[in-house]
Amino acid sequence: MSTKPSVVVVGADGFVGGGLAQALHATKVVYGPARNGDVHISQAESLIRSADVVVNTSGFRVRRGLTYADYQRCHQGATAAFTPWVRKEALFIHMSSAHVLGKSRDRSLGNDTQPNPTTYPSATYALAKYEADQFLEKTAAECGFQLVLLRPTILYARPGDTSLVDNLIKTAQRGYLLRLYPRNSRHHLCHLTLLMEVARRAVE
Repeated sequence: MSTKPSVVVVGADGFVGGGLAQALHATKVVYGPARNGDVHISQAESLIRSADVVVNTSGFRVRRGLTYADYQRCHQGATAAFTPWVRKEALFIHMSSAHVLGKSRDRSLGNDTQPNPTTYPSATYALAKYEADQFLEKTAAECGFQLVLLRPTILYARPGDTSLVDNLIKTAQRGYLLRLYPRNSRHHLCHLTLLMEVARRAVE
């Protein structure tokens, strides 16, 4: 692209989407109340149709009480509602999750690891996320837009943000320390600024 690309972040009212929208100087498309120049998803068709880059961060994280149907509806279902608006040759960056990889026999996870979502502890979430990935791969091939899947692990940011690491710190401040099991397992953490840099480079 000879000029600065137009970037839209869908789900920008969330923890990840808000951070990426700021880093990419993107227009924010939200599912909740639109504030300060945000665009509600119901009014975003023309915006998405004209965008050079669409970043999708919509969908619930793991939450107690949610079923597979809930996760499927808010990931693949919500994504399918606006992918027909993505123009040919645009770049679509989709926020997937390392959870879709599940467990690896050799204890290593990477780009060549075959997804195994049913082995993840929250299998209903991981399976729904993986099915959204598969849906997008098929749709991108049919519609002619470029697709990048990002699969971060446990994301955290500065103190005060809603993240697992922040919750662990708050728990420790109350005098409770948690042991992570199994002890010989690696618990991968990813700072939001690293994800921002990855997204910037994908756009470039």
